[in-house]
Amino acid sequence: METLKQSAITAISQLPETANIDDIIVVLYKMKSEKPVMNHKATETKPVSCYDLMTDVTQSDSIRA
Repeated sequence: METLKQSAITAISQLPETANIDDIIVVLYKMKSEKPVMNHKATETKPVSCYDLMTDVTQSDSIRA
């Protein structure tokens, strides 16, 4: 199984050579937000409010900007 560190290295190495620190932060942020989902079983669910979902999406958009 690939470690978190190795996953980050792999994801960052796939960025173009012209990538800046903001591009790297976006990749790491996406990994952070996706990692908990990968650890859940299909039967495990966690309720999320519409407000929390909107806030998360808004923060993701502001990081990309």
